[in-house]
Amino acid sequence: MTRPVPARSGALDPRSWGPLGAALLLAAAAIAQEEERGALELAIHFDAEQCAEAVDGRVLLFLARDRRSEPRFRFSGGLDTVQGFGIDVEGLEPGEAAVIDGGVFGFPLRSLADLPPDRYVVQALLHRYETVHPAHGHELKLPLDRGEGQRWYAAPGNLYSTPRRVRIDPAAPERVEIRLNRVVIGALAVAALALSHDQLVNPSVSVAIFAQNG
Repeated sequence: MTRPVPARSGALDPRSWGPLGAALLLAAAAIAQEEERGALELAIHFDAEQCAEAVDGRVLLFLARDRRSEPRFRFSGGLDTVQGFGIDVEGLEPGEAAVIDGGVFGFPLRSLADLPPDRYVVQALLHRYETVHPAHGHELKLPLDRGEGQRWYAAPGNLYSTPRRVRIDPAAPERVEIRLNRVVIGALAVAALALSHDQLVNPSVSVAIFAQNG
């Protein structure tokens, strides 16, 4: 009777195969990462109509189960927060997409892949950064206060999208396009609208509006 020949210790361990084993391990890791990312992508962009220049900042994506209020106002560190994802962008051009996929970290769920398939109210926002040059000589990109008290969801000049309901299925091979079609209006613009009647009555009243209303 022929007896099976036992494999030598480590013969089936790719780490013992030298460069070939390393290549196989890297390929397996890449496949696992792609499987974790899933097929779903949400591509967020703005047009030159909203902003004609390249922008630095952080793109935020929010998903809510209902329409009680805009999702951007309901993201927090609490238990009742809506789902959020975020990625940094540098030099994002009009028409260029910032992509949220399964590899982007989220809260409270870690990944798009963890979302149950359902219809969500989806909204995106671009929180703009500005370049500063401190005395130490290192260039920094920071979200400076623009009179809103560091409330990123209401910072004048930030771009955001109109909330809309979208079917989200992390396993679906789909690319959802989201356009940042609005610009947060500045406080001075609100004051100008409130004083519009006074401007008609008294032409000497003038208010400068520094932010675009989407």
